[in-house]
Amino acid sequence: MQARYYDPVIGRFLSNDPMSFVDSKYDTRYFTRYSYAGNDPVNHFDPDGRKVEFVGTKAEREKIRTVVSAVVKSDPKLTTRFNELVRSEHTHRVEYTNGTVSTTGIVNSDNARNGEGTSTVVKISRSIGPGDTYSDDSPRTEATVVAHELLSHSYDADKGVLSDDVNPKSDVKVREERAVKTENIFREAVGLEERTEYGGKKVDLDE
Repeated sequence: MQARYYDPVIGRFLSNDPMSFVDSKYDTRYFTRYSYAGNDPVNHFDPDGRKVEFVGTKAEREKIRTVVSAVVKSDPKLTTRFNELVRSEHTHRVEYTNGTVSTTGIVNSDNARNGEGTSTVVKISRSIGPGDTYSDDSPRTEATVVAHELLSHSYDADKGVLSDDVNPKSDVKVREERAVKTENIFREAVGLEERTEYGGKKVDLDE
């Protein structure tokens, strides 16, 4: 995890958690500051000792963990991106939403674009189900959403390089084309049909 030393025998870190009891809103699970993930490592994931990444019910957290793991392990490029997010000073949460659209919320819009970088909140729509597709009929799954939102939009925001530019060739925002290309890395790795459109417009996959 490259943040603190951990002893697997006693199940404790050997150095202080930088998140204090006060920082945790006086949650008593954090009072023992050598514990991991609120002293609940089975149901929580804490990449740097500061924040729990997956949010929701126990079942939702486990489902998100399974989906993210499958995406991250599908290709070395995606593994690298995820590891960079884990090591980041920023926090990137993943949770479900009742909305019909999956999104990436940006904590600091300016820093997401000026090179400073910022934290994000990825929301996966609960409405995604079997047979869902995008405008080009390519499959839409929770895994493709994770690749698109977490490993592209969150990644770009973390680096402070989230672009508002529009590609004049396709009339699609550059950040969305980057996200579709990242998504396609996962699709190719697992044998899903390539995505070629965003919002009904053809993506310039050659750029």
